[in-house]
Amino acid sequence: MNPPAFYERLSATGVGSWATIAKEETGSLVVQSILESWEGAYGSSIATDCEQDIFGLATSQWGSFVLLHLIEHGANAFWRRAVQPNPRLSLDHFGAKAVEKAFKTGQVPPEVVSAYADSICRPWEG
Repeated sequence: MNPPAFYERLSATGVGSWATIAKEETGSLVVQSILESWEGAYGSSIATDCEQDIFGLATSQWGSFVLLHLIEHGANAFWRRAVQPNPRLSLDHFGAKAVEKAFKTGQVPPEVVSAYADSICRPWEG
């Protein structure tokens, strides 16, 4: 296992680019590997960059794998953002998987599930 200093330096090198990297086929694999190997990854610029483009990740073929990983491994900010009332996310093939994964964690409170269901049942204004 590489020392945390390696990952900290790597994370700092890609500041502002991690969401873009995560949306590419090989970049997605790199980001997932970092998340699995570095305990500090969830508090790093990697997670921050991904959180700032959560809709882009959720609707991207390769980025969705990174988002599913973040949701599955207990990054609360990610499942919370994935289930914010946003019917467009549910209409996207990859986005719907992110919403489904968030609900399957069992961490989403019933009132959030109810608000989400209400939001997707409303007529779309846009």
